[in-house]
Amino acid sequence: SSASSLKRHRMQGWDAPPLPGELQPMSSQEVDVVALRRLLVDVSRKAEQAQAKVIATIETKHVEFVAAADQVTELRGGVERLRGDLHRAAALLAGGESSAGEQDGSLALGLRNAITEYQALKAELDALSAATVVLNTMLEVQQQFSELDKLMSLADYPEAAGLTLEIAKALQSISAPDASVEPGLVRAAKTHYYVRRSVLAQRLEEALDRRLSFGERCV
Repeated sequence: SSASSLKRHRMQGWDAPPLPGELQPMSSQEVDVVALRRLLVDVSRKAEQAQAKVIATIETKHVEFVAAADQVTELRGGVERLRGDLHRAAALLAGGESSAGEQDGSLALGLRNAITEYQALKAELDALSAATVVLNTMLEVQQQFSELDKLMSLADYPEAAGLTLEIAKALQSISAPDASVEPGLVRAAKTHYYVRRSVLAQRLEEALDRRLSFGERCV
């Protein structure tokens, strides 16, 4: 009968389902797994809330991002014009075309003013270019977070682990030596990354435990 077959399986050390009416006590390990899964659900929910806040912040900064890009284009044009003025002024000084001392002094003053303006515009251009790089990287990281969530939901942990390395490199490229001076967007993205990495590590550990448990049953 099926009942005797089940008993025979148990005597042979196989993992057979419980007999009808038989109650199986839940082990402490199974209780821990249930608690861990609840914790993972809670962590995932908090991570999704954090992601939503980051995306909302990026959306509010979209207008500023577009304006910054326009300013970069305008400043580059101004820098090129000033560069041309500097070349022409330097050529005049080198060629000795100025004969009067007053004219030489006026030309030298104009050259110094042009250099000062050029340096100020160049510094502003560099700052805006750096901000543009940060914003572009943040947008790319947000897309990678979405892809990471998809891979984790499909239990494709090897690909997910590889993607976390790419995200870490991207965030490292826009990190400041002093984390306290980093923009809030960057700090929020790093927090989101650490949460996602922690969830992935827990799921990998859980998957490994299942494989080990299955292997012990097959021995």
